[in-house]
Amino acid sequence: MPINRREFIAAASAAALAPRTPELLAEPAKRPNILVIFADQLSIDALSAQIGKSYVSTPNLDGLRARGMYFSRAYCANPLCVPSRTAMFSGRYPVETGVQTNEKTPVDPARFPCMALDFRRAGYRTGYFGKWHLLYPDKGNHGDVHGFDHIASEIVDIKTAEHVNEFMSQSSDAPFLAVASFLNPHNICEWARGQNLDQGSLPAAPPAEQCPPLRANHGIMQGEPEIMGVMRESYHNSPVFPVRDFDDAKWRQYEWAYYRLIERVDTLIGKVLGRYTIRKE
Repeated sequence: MPINRREFIAAASAAALAPRTPELLAEPAKRPNILVIFADQLSIDALSAQIGKSYVSTPNLDGLRARGMYFSRAYCANPLCVPSRTAMFSGRYPVETGVQTNEKTPVDPARFPCMALDFRRAGYRTGYFGKWHLLYPDKGNHGDVHGFDHIASEIVDIKTAEHVNEFMSQSSDAPFLAVASFLNPHNICEWARGQNLDQGSLPAAPPAEQCPPLRANHGIMQGEPEIMGVMRESYHNSPVFPVRDFDDAKWRQYEWAYYRLIERVDTLIGKVLGRYTIRKE
């Protein structure tokens, strides 16, 4: 069953209250299905609905933006993958969970329960597909720990779309909570390092003059706090972040590659939405 933003808020609230209000468990078939889609390292200003179609085309993400709620200011709890995901699924800040790096130190699920547990208790079928990077165990039968009964945590975006479609198409009287966790455009990190892209290679970037212009915030901000300069130097001196010697031309080619990776994940999101149509209000 399709869902609009008001129904999502209502369903999420009902699921959160379900362990304390058993009456909310009645008639689960009348509750909306919930599909959570997220892409790794997708910038707010990298959609064609935001910047035009001159350099990037994201019709499926644009459609979600047009039919849903768009936040002009939204912030990650942490710029790194594991603490950010842990915050999203536990609802707790990294300073609370103690997860502030990508180190694989498990969290205590009793202190920081995963949101899927509430949906599961409320009678939802629950499935998570794609990049995991949560500090709950994803191998074996651990549905009682994190709340997801079905998990396919392989990091292959095409497979993620296939798995989530299969899950959503299963016949059931119960509503579902499905998470489609796409890796891209994360492959821009490998592109910057000159490595192979594990989701499929890109063609060679065109000359810089044919690539997107430099971003408005490309230069160093006037009055930048000293700590920002210290952090930038630290990152630039690491081989993991090989952008120290990028000139303006290379940065423009970087933008070109980044947009191509976004278009790839937009296509896969379209495949998911093709099976699960979002209705207009």
